[in-house]
Amino acid sequence: METFSGWLRKQCQDDDNIDEQLYLLARQPSWYILMYKRYEINGNTFYTIAQDKRNTNQNNGVRIVAIDPNGNRQTYYGHIEEIWELDCAANSIVLLFRCQWVKMTGGRITVDKEHGMRTVDLNNIGYKDELFVLAADVT
Repeated sequence: METFSGWLRKQCQDDDNIDEQLYLLARQPSWYILMYKRYEINGNTFYTIAQDKRNTNQNNGVRIVAIDPNGNRQTYYGHIEEIWELDCAANSIVLLFRCQWVKMTGGRITVDKEHGMRTVDLNNIGYKDELFVLAADVT
């Protein structure tokens, strides 16, 4: 059985443009994972959805621009279930968010024409095989 880090290491071979965090993940992180209820990164403090339910300050929502299976740029929306900090090497940390993502089809994301605000139906979850995202890549 192939491990994730083994698969990732093969994918990263001979790729000079690989992101440093993906390279660190391919080196097989420690088995110990630190989990947080909140984390500050990129000037924002993100919370898990469970922590948000107990706070007055809320910020568990994320969005990421990624390439869809058809090769098109797409903005995906979701919320943070867990925050993982992986120890990959001496003083090298990779932060992952385990998220639930909103289905992009079926009117789950709408734009208010008057105010230009997006409304996202966080109850209609999709992409259940794509749970993790590098925290540095989300807004």
